[in-house]
Amino acid sequence: TITDPCSLDIELKEIRKTGIGRDQEEFVDGMVACAVPIKNNQGKLLACLFTHAPVIRKDLTQLLEYMPALRRAAVELSQIIDQP
Repeated sequence: TITDPCSLDIELKEIRKTGIGRDQEEFVDGMVACAVPIKNNQGKLLACLFTHAPVIRKDLTQLLEYMPALRRAAVELSQIIDQP
């Protein structure tokens, strides 16, 4: 868990810049995760799409290789969710 305000600010700026949330065992020891936002046409956050794995199977670098597929899926989901 990031408890230092300066470190948290840096991490939040990185998330805003890349559009990728990462979890390097901060939430659960031995688990890594990454996520992308699902937004509506106005850019409002609707949900998040994520993948996670135990570090014994995948490390964070390996999970980040799924980002192109997650981003495509997030766009498709936003179109489905944001229908009138």
